[in-house]
Amino acid sequence: MIVTLMGGLANTLFQYAFGISVAKARGEEVLFTRNRVDADVKRSYGLDIFCANIDFAEQETEDKFYDNGAFNPTAYTSSPNTTFIGYWQNEKWFDEPLVRLCTRQLHMYSDKTMRIAAEIAEAPNSTFIHVRRGDYVNERHTSEFHGNLLLDYYSKAIRRIEDSAYPKFFVFSDDPEWCRKQFPRNFIIVGHNKPGDGKAPGREHEDLFLMSLCRHAIIANSAFSWWGAWLGDEQKGRMVIAPKQWFQDPGANSSDIVPNRWVKI
Repeated sequence: MIVTLMGGLANTLFQYAFGISVAKARGEEVLFTRNRVDADVKRSYGLDIFCANIDFAEQETEDKFYDNGAFNPTAYTSSPNTTFIGYWQNEKWFDEPLVRLCTRQLHMYSDKTMRIAAEIAEAPNSTFIHVRRGDYVNERHTSEFHGNLLLDYYSKAIRRIEDSAYPKFFVFSDDPEWCRKQFPRNFIIVGHNKPGDGKAPGREHEDLFLMSLCRHAIIANSAFSWWGAWLGDEQKGRMVIAPKQWFQDPGANSSDIVPNRWVKI
């Protein structure tokens, strides 16, 4: 089987997790294509920072299986030469022990990241907030499809965390300056890890690492903060708050994106 990689780091993580999990269930080898990532002028390939032994195919096959947003068990019985195309944003596909093993980061972190990691470790109820802006705000098509979460969502989520804990908040965003203006001064804005830009890999994996360390999570309607929450989801008693409406586009299927154990508001 072949799985097409496309999009940013978090989307390729979904595609990688899908590929290794479904290939194991099918009892066959999985290859990945990265042509679409390499041709993306806005993003750079970044899976090599994970414990990911990836084999690549030069091109996609003629037989295609497309993701429709829902878990579809016929993926397990399609022909061996099928190319799977989609985002596969659904943990129902996951062989969880395998995915957790293969998404361990290999690279060293910057001194600044390690200082923040120490602050997170010292805060019993550290909570990350992820704010996705960028193309969700500036690109019309992306904005109309995904939508942009309002501050009201974050206010409600913050109150929900504060009702059960005395938290320390760490804010991650592609627009840290906006966050500095919107959130209280005692919230720590983490803005030093820049994403890949189509020319070179970025350091956004360090933000995923930091988010995974936090005790609780408030995520955006973004694959990136989904992974920040999921990678730290082995912590007992962890509260993850997610938006009830994942896509603004009413035709997009988001029924399985947010796990049932997470709180939707």
